[in-house]
Amino acid sequence: MLAKELGAEVVAFQTNCEGVMCHWIHDAFLEGIVFNARAWPHYSYGIRDAVVNIK
Repeated sequence: MLAKELGAEVVAFQTNCEGVMCHWIHDAFLEGIVFNARAWPHYSYGIRDAVVNIK
């Protein structure tokens, strides 16, 4: 796997809870994050704001 060759760890995460997803986004962004938002930003200002405020 490419991640192993690069010394990286890939963690898959799924939840239906908006608050849990917001916390996970904020905790994960320091290491790097690939986020497939699908419909979350259309219906969830909290998820949208969590992603937009990553700096």
